[in-house]
Amino acid sequence: MKYEFEKKWPDKFNPMRFNINYWFLKKIGLNGFGFFSFVIGALITVLIYEFLIN
Repeated sequence: MKYEFEKKWPDKFNPMRFNINYWFLKKIGLNGFGFFSFVIGALITVLIYEFLIN
């Protein structure tokens, strides 16, 4: 399967982030990547709430 992406302005400044995301997408697929992103986002949200807000 071939993936085509257009690099947006944040990815031009940080190509390592783009490469990591592309690697995850190739390894675990689109649904797995979405779930992984959701879990990481939820974890970061909880950590910020627990340690910075409280």
